Amino acid sequence: MVAGRIVSVSPNRGPFTGGTLVTITAATPICSGEADAVVVTLGGIAAKITHQDSLYIIVSTPEASRTCTNCDVVVTSATYGKAVASKIFTYQGGIAQTSV
Repeated sequence: MVAGRIVSVSPNRGPFTGGTLVTITAATPICSGEADAVVVTLGGIAAKITHQDSLYIIVSTPEASRTCTNCDVVVTSATYGKAVASKIFTYQGGIAQTSV
């Protein structure tokens, strides 16, 4: 299978403390649904997946160091391989957004 193409990450920023719910949307499949083994990282740190579908994944952002700005979002699926959105998420100060 060919890796999917991520077209949006929303919201594209959140606090260093983590906990922001982020929706990653793809133009082509990035996983084969709930049964697929998927890992999502933001700036190289694994995020907690709360929902996954073939064209979108919702994650709760992990806590990050204050040096992570313009982080890559990477979705790695056992079925579809790796999809990367380069320099698309920024950690900043503030309170987590917990609804999408």
